[in-house]
Amino acid sequence: TAQWSGMLRKLEDKKILAYYDEFGMKPKDARAFNGNVRSISDPYELIDLKKHLKPGEIQIFALNKLDPKDIDIFVANSVREVFHQNFPEARQLKYMLVYDEVHRLLPKFGGSGEGFLQIERACREFRKWGIGVMLISQVLADFVGQIKANINTEVQMKTRDEGDLERIRTKYGAEFIQSLVKSPVGSGMVQNSQWNRGNPYFVTFRPIMHNVKRLSDEELDQYNKYNQIIDDIDFQLQQLEKLGQDVFDMKLELKLALDKVKSGNFNLVEIYVEGIKSRVEKLWGKLGKKPEPFQRKRVSEDEVRADIEKAKSERAQVEQKEAQTKVAEQGKKEKKGLGFDDDVEPSQILKLNNGMLVTSLSSLYDEIAAMDEETFQSHMKNGKNQFAEWISTAVKHPEI
Repeated sequence: TAQWSGMLRKLEDKKILAYYDEFGMKPKDARAFNGNVRSISDPYELIDLKKHLKPGEIQIFALNKLDPKDIDIFVANSVREVFHQNFPEARQLKYMLVYDEVHRLLPKFGGSGEGFLQIERACREFRKWGIGVMLISQVLADFVGQIKANINTEVQMKTRDEGDLERIRTKYGAEFIQSLVKSPVGSGMVQNSQWNRGNPYFVTFRPIMHNVKRLSDEELDQYNKYNQIIDDIDFQLQQLEKLGQDVFDMKLELKLALDKVKSGNFNLVEIYVEGIKSRVEKLWGKLGKKPEPFQRKRVSEDEVRADIEKAKSERAQVEQKEAQTKVAEQGKKEKKGLGFDDDVEPSQILKLNNGMLVTSLSSLYDEIAAMDEETFQSHMKNGKNQFAEWISTAVKHPEI
């Protein structure tokens, strides 16, 4: 989104700068990050990812001018391009693709859901090329299928969304809800299966260094204007080079102009491009030819649709395999029941009269050990042992 364009300017917000001292930071540590921003108006525009993915740079594609249905198309298109770029396999993280406001791809928020299908493919496949995928959403409970299955690290900031709170309560326990709701600004719950034995923990993140505000529409228009001019000149230089003209110096100057675009120094950009344009025009006049007009490459609707259908087919295969595995595992569980540490189905979670939740035999053992006599007896009324009934219906272990 356009909000990310704030990374191209350094932080000036005094309220956030006031937190720097707590993290051993100084106001001079505030900085802008090297990068560029391009506003997308055509969802079928072909994005040359290898051209834009450069170490130490952030490339922002602002989609604020697109309708929700077109955002779906652009997301599907961007994922498609990764598959068509032939990246070499890599075991370490080399690039990170960030999709913000990803919940907008869901039908309930105005999307078609097709962009989400491609996001699922990205979560499954991109890691083999050293490409990470970061999904940012205001609502995590609606993430489904392979997206959930392939999330290695989850960061949940302060929220009051009932769906997310219920998901956290069911998955991690009621105590994490209270901590999350009361957490200060800048703190979040982090969960990764390889850290802290898979249990969530809280992190207070350092303040940002870049500007909290997005660039104005006027500034974004400047970026678009000069990016377009530089792309056009670059295309002309490629044509002149094919015609045997020496354009080496002009290529260097054009690179300097692009660097000034990234830093937002548009006065210098104007000086560079005007000088290059006049020299390019002289070369065309000398050759007695006119350059071919620059046009952005587009992906056809059929090509995007074909990849979406492929994603649907892959999802169907994964769902079928998961269903078969689930049936097989369920059959095994029904025969021998759950083990001491195995969690029961969410619908079978036992809620104790003291408000605690029991998800397994081991957790029941711990809760009973810490339980007072009054609470224990409250589960033994009318000649019934609620613990025994729960073990019989939820755990289903024949030896217990």
